[in-house]
Amino acid sequence: MEILSNLKFDMVVASSFGCFYALHLENVPKILINPCLHPSVEIPKLTKTKANFASEFSKIEKKLYSKEKMIKDVFGIFGNSDELFSYLDEFKSNFSFKDLNYAVVNGKHKISKGELEKGFIKARDYFNV
Repeated sequence: MEILSNLKFDMVVASSFGCFYALHLENVPKILINPCLHPSVEIPKLTKTKANFASEFSKIEKKLYSKEKMIKDVFGIFGNSDELFSYLDEFKSNFSFKDLNYAVVNGKHKISKGELEKGFIKARDYFNV
C-alpha cells in the first residue's frame, strides 16, 4: 500500500478480493465489482490458511470500515446471481446513505461486458463524470 500512496489516480476499478485493497486508497473514487468485503471469511473457504489468518484480517477489516470519509467515493456493481459470495446487503447498510451508489446487474461473479457497461453507466452518473 505504500507504493500506491505515492501515486495519483483519477479512479480505481477493482473486483472481488481486489476491492478490499482498493478500499484502502483514500480520496480516490472507486468502482467495486462484486466486492469481497471480508477476506477473513471468504479466503479460508477457498484454501488452507494459517491459524491466525482470519483474526488478523478481521482486525484490518474493522479498522478499514471505520473510516467514514471513504463512503462517498465508492460505487458498487453486483451480479444478481453471484455464486461465490454477495456483500450487497452489507454494502447497502455501510456504504449507501442518501445516494444510490450501487447497481445490481444480471450476472454471476464474472459479469458479462454488456452488463458491466450498464453498471459503469450508473457509476458515471453517480460520480458526475
